[in-house]
Amino acid sequence: MPHTSNDISDSFSMLLFFTPTNASDWLARFIRLVDNDDESWENHCREAVAARYAQDVHAQDGYARVGWLLLTQGHAAEALPWFEMDASQGRMGWWTGLRHAETLAELGQSTEAEGQVAAIYGQYPEACNGYASLAWRLREDLGSDHALEWVERDAQDGRLTTGFAFNHAVMLAQAGRWPEAVAKVEQAYAANSSLKDGYARLAWIRAETRDWKAAWELAERDVHERRLTPAWQVNMAQLLGRIGDFTRATTLLEDAYGKDFRLQDGFARLGWIHAEVRDWKAAWELAESDVHARRLTPAWQVNMAQLLGRIGDFTRATTLLEDAYGQNDTLQDGFARLAWVAHEFGDSLGALNLLDRDACRGRLSEAWLADRELVRARLYGHCAEATAPCFAALLEAAIKVSGAALSPWTKQFQELFLMAQQLASREGAEEPPPSLQLLQIIQELGHEATSSLLPLLLSCLYGIEPNRKWRGQWRYEEVLWWLADYTERLKQAWIDLKEVTNCYSAMTARDKNDTLRHSLIITETMEGRPCGVIGDRLAQYGAVVQLAREGWRDVHIVELGTLFGGACMLFLLAARDMGVEAHVTCIDPLDGYYGRERDPVSGAVVRPETLRGNLARLDLPGKDVELRCCLSTQPEAWDGLSRGSVDVLLIDADHSHEGVITDWRNYHLLIRRGGLVIFDDYGGDHPGVVSAVDEICLNLQGWRRLGRLGTSLILRRDQTDVD
Repeated sequence: MPHTSNDISDSFSMLLFFTPTNASDWLARFIRLVDNDDESWENHCREAVAARYAQDVHAQDGYARVGWLLLTQGHAAEALPWFEMDASQGRMGWWTGLRHAETLAELGQSTEAEGQVAAIYGQYPEACNGYASLAWRLREDLGSDHALEWVERDAQDGRLTTGFAFNHAVMLAQAGRWPEAVAKVEQAYAANSSLKDGYARLAWIRAETRDWKAAWELAERDVHERRLTPAWQVNMAQLLGRIGDFTRATTLLEDAYGKDFRLQDGFARLGWIHAEVRDWKAAWELAESDVHARRLTPAWQVNMAQLLGRIGDFTRATTLLEDAYGQNDTLQDGFARLAWVAHEFGDSLGALNLLDRDACRGRLSEAWLADRELVRARLYGHCAEATAPCFAALLEAAIKVSGAALSPWTKQFQELFLMAQQLASREGAEEPPPSLQLLQIIQELGHEATSSLLPLLLSCLYGIEPNRKWRGQWRYEEVLWWLADYTERLKQAWIDLKEVTNCYSAMTARDKNDTLRHSLIITETMEGRPCGVIGDRLAQYGAVVQLAREGWRDVHIVELGTLFGGACMLFLLAARDMGVEAHVTCIDPLDGYYGRERDPVSGAVVRPETLRGNLARLDLPGKDVELRCCLSTQPEAWDGLSRGSVDVLLIDADHSHEGVITDWRNYHLLIRRGGLVIFDDYGGDHPGVVSAVDEICLNLQGWRRLGRLGTSLILRRDQTDVD
């Protein structure tokens, strides 16, 4: 039997007058009732409150509680009239009066809000958390110091409850006052043993800095004392995943689900940690638990559809998206996000069809409309109308294949140059856009470079600098950034190509070409990623070339920091080209990437087997590489290496100031007279490396500074230096 209007009004009346607002499910029940009543809920609330007020002259807070609901949903402007209806009739208690003050504060009327709290405090000695609640709501606008002053006003006057003390602790933590924050949680627990989630909330603040270990050390206190609510168990499971303990994380999630069947997305969120390092299979194995139990919110169904696409199951992915759209008609870009996965798999036509599915339903956001044009241009190789996304796609494609071009300034580049001029003219910009600047530089270099070097450089830059092979096809906004970034890197690469002969006089034009060619081959074949820029590769390849042309027939290289072996392989390829023997000693634990099993950029596992596999792909003999799985500061790293036994040293381990200084002290005496030291990452992103190398070079005796290529600074030991 359908519910009558009176039935619905009675339901609202029960919630507004006979159910305490501090009941755990009060808000949830109110929201469900509103959702079921849809358009008429406000009228039914008015009817319910009016009827109750007519029956009981002492009834209060009916309208104000509706205002409280609206405020919790982010609708402060709509909430204010409801509060004012009770305020004008004198039917508002102190608790809803303070919520009224919060509403005023949310609407920018902080002075009025503060005055209202003062008035309530004057009338109600039992009122509490008034200034503290304003501070919590306005903490970003007030700033941490001012917000904490307001909280402390309540604390000093004895008006701060132990429950609100956790919010106080969070604000202290956000202000960097961690000892006080921890002490505040300890005090609150001592005063009220029924409280929960105090340390977990502090841990979540610490997690924002990605210090997962420190975050878990805080959270574990609540876990050990069983002081976590189920919702916070879900959050803490994410922390366990971040420190690599997926077994305990799974146990914590299962326990949370057992306590509260309404929880959602826990395993999906945990699986997403695997997805961040591109371990799609492990991610799906966790997420599937939520999918199977139908415990996914529509937003997370969209995320999981992408994950299904990553493992190649586009059929189930589209079914999941259709279901999500059926539950939430405000969702956007679900098929578009899946389209990008298809595009990365090389199915541009399938990607375009998926984009069209969102477009025809009006679910494609403006940003994704530009991406749709980008895919269309990539797919068909031309565009009917000169638009910025189409132009970006065509320019990117021209650069990508430029290595096969016979001329550095092809007809395709000339056509793009004209298109860029048209777009710049249409936009009326005072300065040429990055795309036109890039084409102007390519045109200028075309007159200066050899017929083979520039196309190879353009293609090499596309592939390795910065290496984005694993990121797939870029979205339009990323392409715009990349074009500007590529322009700057092209300028620097050209400087390094000219500067390399000042560092290594033996380098020829052919050697430069070979450096680029090998660098591109390494990038295209290896598992993982190479590090550094064009200049760094010139520094590494050129070191072997220089020594070989000076008559060194057997080159011993020590590499501190190996990762996936990009530099190691380039050293060996240079030796092969020069017809000399080379032996590389790689010193690196190769037991993960700063606590993670996988490199977060490429998703590849950091382990010795990955390095060995990369060497094998290029037919580089394993016997030429000695791997010492340890830190560069451990004695076994230099065991057996005598003075004068090393010809080239690459320092790319600990990037702190002290770490670089220590590596220099431990290893520079091992360098043979005339040998070379290359300091990697000598640049703005690594201030510790820069300060250490500058200090080393300040009073350097017996060594010469040859110069800098990319982010590599090169030193050479004098032939006459005394051991």
